[in-house]
Amino acid sequence: MRRWLRRLLKSGEPQAADAEAASAQLREAERTLEQSFRNAVLPGLWQARDVLNAEGFAAIVEHNEHWAQLIAATDSGSGCVYNVEGRFYHKPSFAFPALHGETSRPQYPVLHLECQGQVREWRPEHVAPDDIALDAETECRKWLTW
Repeated sequence: MRRWLRRLLKSGEPQAADAEAASAQLREAERTLEQSFRNAVLPGLWQARDVLNAEGFAAIVEHNEHWAQLIAATDSGSGCVYNVEGRFYHKPSFAFPALHGETSRPQYPVLHLECQGQVREWRPEHVAPDDIALDAETECRKWLTW
C-alpha cells in the first residue's frame, strides 16, 4: 500500500514540460475568450439592447475585456441584469494524472451567464451573437414583464 501511494504521489509531480504546456494552454484560453467577447458576446448584447430599447425598455450595456452586463429597466421600476463573464477553470495542482487526466491541460475557458440568479455556462467556441442576443432578450423580457 505504501509503495503504491508513493508511486502515485511521484507520478503527479509537475515537470518543466508540463509548466510550459500549461502556460501555452492559458494563452490559448485567453485568446479564445478575447475572440468570443469581441465576435459574439458584445455584438449579441448590443443587439439585445437595441431590441429591448425598441420595445420601450431602457437598456444599456457595460463591459470590460472579460465581463459584460446588460441592464434593462421599465418605467414601473422593475429591472433585469444579465451578466456574461469569461472564466478560466483550473485543474487542482494536487491532482493525480491517474485520476484527473493530464497535468498539461490545467485551464479551459467558459462563459458564465447569469440573470437574476439563473446561471448557465457555455463554451466560448460554440457561441454566436444570435445565441447571446436571444438568451439575453428572453431572460430580460421574462423579468421585465413579470
